[in-house]
Amino acid sequence: MVNSLDNQIASPAQNVRGEDLFTSEAVQTLQKYVAHLREYVLLQEAWEAARNLEELFSLAPQASEQFPGAYQAMQTLLWQCRAICFPLLEDGEVAELFGTHVGLVIDVHGGELWNMVRALMVKEYDYKKRDALKERLLTRLLHSQERITSKGPLLGGKEATPTVENWIMDYVASVGTGQADAFKRSAWLTRSPSIVRLSEQEKIRVRLAMMLRDKLPISSTALEGLEEVISENNKGRPVWLREGRLEEMPESQYAEYKTGVTAAVQARTEAYREAREKAARELLLEKYEKWTNEPVIEEAYRIINAAQPLTSPKEAGGILARLYTAINEGEASRVVTSLWALARAGKVRAAFTDSERYRMYWERHMPDELKNEKDEFQKGPAGVKFLLPFLRHVLVNRLKMDSEMAKIAVMTMAQDAVRAGESGYANMAYGDLETGVFEWADITTTEG
Repeated sequence: MVNSLDNQIASPAQNVRGEDLFTSEAVQTLQKYVAHLREYVLLQEAWEAARNLEELFSLAPQASEQFPGAYQAMQTLLWQCRAICFPLLEDGEVAELFGTHVGLVIDVHGGELWNMVRALMVKEYDYKKRDALKERLLTRLLHSQERITSKGPLLGGKEATPTVENWIMDYVASVGTGQADAFKRSAWLTRSPSIVRLSEQEKIRVRLAMMLRDKLPISSTALEGLEEVISENNKGRPVWLREGRLEEMPESQYAEYKTGVTAAVQARTEAYREAREKAARELLLEKYEKWTNEPVIEEAYRIINAAQPLTSPKEAGGILARLYTAINEGEASRVVTSLWALARAGKVRAAFTDSERYRMYWERHMPDELKNEKDEFQKGPAGVKFLLPFLRHVLVNRLKMDSEMAKIAVMTMAQDAVRAGESGYANMAYGDLETGVFEWADITTTEG
């Protein structure tokens, strides 16, 4: 019977007949189905039911007038479905839910409410966007006119309307603004004249509403507000860091938890890869544009664009000599210009292979990780694994160039060298699409 109704709702575009769908029997069937979703907190099924009902209402706009009783009952069931599956809803839908039906959300999820909020937040990869959503939900909560109890809080000695907004006002009057003191919070929740008048179920509603009021302002970048649970190993014992507290994890749960976290992280990484790489590209482009406007780089481009292309090995040797002179004189723009000139002419490998000064540098400054490769250096001193550390030393250590500026300068040189036929220099520096940061190549794994 449930499947029959669900099938009708799933394809309402096929001859929508209000007299078939907006009936007492259909309502009763749907009520049983939603009760099942609510009992077992079936998020995906509740989301699908909500979307089907929304489509049904859009295709039967006169139903509220023609079948008011059934329509109102189904609207109530729609809100229940949304409350069940709110971690899967769009941000605007959740904000509306928190402003008009947070009591229903509390009743559905009870003690698991904050875990569901955390599930909503971890869909968003950007922590700043998480904080923005939290602020949006908090604003709707603070001004919610939904009545969540039968009796209202006592404000100024008089009973106020039992709205979420008024309950929060009474709470803040007792515990203060900002993060509530644990002792004051406990006292208000157990002994407040407003609270003691409520039933146990209503006390739970108010307590969880105040929990949202206390936790939503905490940034996701703070340990206390981080939605992810971090598993660690402390002196051989499995522990987890949850909401800023370090707790021992039952060993029976550790293996299962570790497997689940690994799968979740992998799924989340794949789901957000495209968005993350797009954001990283935009950041890298922004950094590159800023780099082109740096005085050193502007001057380097002015010089290189005005210079005549190299036509002979002798001219390449002259460029290398000017490179060393510029290094000694601390002229960063002329050093960069010289490197680019060699690259555009396809003379990088030849110039540095024949350079005695370059070889002398390596005799004095061979790094520990390359000391076992002296024979390889003698065969190919201008390979990336040798040339790159030299360029890093010159640009960053000698000329005090900003590290990221130096990486982009070398990356530009490498691109010119590849275009000129020196493909071995393709990987000297790169823009990382995971972090949005320019990086040096790893010389321990670099060939050429």
